[in-house]
Amino acid sequence: MTVAPLMPVPALSDPLLSKFQARAVETPGGIIAVAGEASLDAGTLEARANQLARTLRSLGARPGSFVGIALDRSLDLLVALLAVVKSGAAYVPLDPAYPRERLAHMVGTAGLSLVIGRPDSVGNLPGGDTLRILDVRDTESADPAGPKPLATPDDPLYAIFTSGSTGQPKAASVFRRNFANLLDWYTREMRLGPDDTTLVISS
Repeated sequence: MTVAPLMPVPALSDPLLSKFQARAVETPGGIIAVAGEASLDAGTLEARANQLARTLRSLGARPGSFVGIALDRSLDLLVALLAVVKSGAAYVPLDPAYPRERLAHMVGTAGLSLVIGRPDSVGNLPGGDTLRILDVRDTESADPAGPKPLATPDDPLYAIFTSGSTGQPKAASVFRRNFANLLDWYTREMRLGPDDTTLVISS
């Protein structure tokens, strides 16, 4: 019996990035988010996220690695989230209001060596030479073209920690394919289109 050799399976394109990039190309001036009096359009979000993603990539961010994000709910947070996704790494939300001990546990458990923040949002993070803090706005001189995609749908998108109410907080990873499926379902179920606006209501 002759068995045909197995052919390598090509990596699938990132379903999350393709949606964002299509929106930025089609309507770069379209408003993506509003926070108070400030707003962010698709083209600006794409350029800023690309610049930050290139900086993250130069610092070692890759599929399978984790990058902390210590920012409050803001337009900068949106830029940081998309940048980590573009770099291929997964993000770990670090609430700046958490006690120093909890943040130190999260940083150590996730093995973080890089955190995106601002001077006013990283005061409770653990010090030392092993953790590098990257200001979300310190990359504006970087190339606004996106880095070469490396992640596949089966790579982690983010890791979220439990509350720790029954012991030490524990982390669970969510993968890109799963989150893309959730977004597709939500968009269809709520019949959302390009002209719709939604509130960020999660706590």
